[in-house]
Amino acid sequence: MSNKTILLIEDDDLTFMLVSRLIPKKYEVVRAKKISEVEKIINDKKIFLGLVDLDLEYALEGLDILKILKRKDIKSVILSARNDKTIIHEAFKIGAIEFLQKPLSEKIFNQILIAQELKSSKVFNNEEELLQQMHQAVISPQPLLITGETGVGKTKSVHEFFQLWKQVQFEQIERPFVHVNCSEFSESLLESELFGHLKGSFTGATKDKLGLLEVADGGILFLDEIGTMSLSMQKKLLKAIEEQCFYPVGSEKPKHVSFKLVSATCESLEEKVKNGQMRDDFFHRISGFRIHLKPLRERVREIPKFIEEYIVKNRRNIIVEEEALEILKSYSWPGNIRELSQILDKLFLLESRLIDAQCVRETLNLLAPGQGLEKEIDDDAYIEAYGLVKFIEKKEKEILEKYLDKNLGKIRKTIEELKISPSVFYRIKGDM
Repeated sequence: MSNKTILLIEDDDLTFMLVSRLIPKKYEVVRAKKISEVEKIINDKKIFLGLVDLDLEYALEGLDILKILKRKDIKSVILSARNDKTIIHEAFKIGAIEFLQKPLSEKIFNQILIAQELKSSKVFNNEEELLQQMHQAVISPQPLLITGETGVGKTKSVHEFFQLWKQVQFEQIERPFVHVNCSEFSESLLESELFGHLKGSFTGATKDKLGLLEVADGGILFLDEIGTMSLSMQKKLLKAIEEQCFYPVGSEKPKHVSFKLVSATCESLEEKVKNGQMRDDFFHRISGFRIHLKPLRERVREIPKFIEEYIVKNRRNIIVEEEALEILKSYSWPGNIRELSQILDKLFLLESRLIDAQCVRETLNLLAPGQGLEKEIDDDAYIEAYGLVKFIEKKEKEILEKYLDKNLGKIRKTIEELKISPSVFYRIKGDM
């Protein structure tokens, strides 16, 4: 990825050097001292951000430069020791996005850079409200908690958040993403997974194991199904999060780490706190910044977008007629986005590429007996269209969803009844 360019307009050499030191190395910095140089540079280069000294060859020359940058649609920040409200007001009227007092605060300056990176980001396809929340979560130093019903797309949103978060980090180094499903492990195994252990620290510890907290250092630690974590484990993890330090099992040597914590759950953690199943201090620590993903029935405006994304992903075109689309929008979608994906799977298998109201009613089982389409979508048709591997994946997900619904979302009971391992469960579940 080529570096973005910041135009620093400053005639004083010492000030130029001091401000340049605040600009992360991921950016290319070009300098101008007067209007004529500014005009040449902006005609030759694409500028990400302009930093404009207010007083150059003559007083308030920066305001004239601001007008030039505005005409080129270049976002600009005024740098000045002045604190005259009339001048500040004029700068904002012309189009300055910020008016910073000299000497600059590195913290505030970095926040401005991150905000501009987010505005230029094209990572998300989500609705505006969610996009704004994600932007705020990226800037916030607090851990992020994502809540929502099963099937609303929490895991997908976390992966998208990671891409967005990674994009605005100033150091362009590899950033780890560590996904841990807390319900997959017993308490002792979860402790070993998160903190690691030394060889011989307990029966079965035949070699040293690196903890996932350490693996996540410098990146994202994603704790899925965090509501299943035991009280004892919550206490240990809380200490590690607050102190950014932990001890592997069997070790007396501390490990120091720094990561962004992201958690997700489909449960009510407030209820768990009330029932004594979650520590109050742990709950408040992990939910410093909170995003709730609405169920699909409250996001029906997004259904056309989901259909379009599905078409692009599968590289096969269908046309959903207006009446059919209205039926999809009026449906309650108890399985949320996961269910919509399954319905689209079935619609794509129909012979007709024009999806009408009859097709949708049939697929959603909204028709009375005898009113359905004559041609059933059978297993052979699915295999012919998508292949055996996709067919097996589809059947696995359907069975898993059936048992999860029967067991009211209880994961451990579902695993026991299906006689599968936790790893198999989460392989099938994926982004269901």
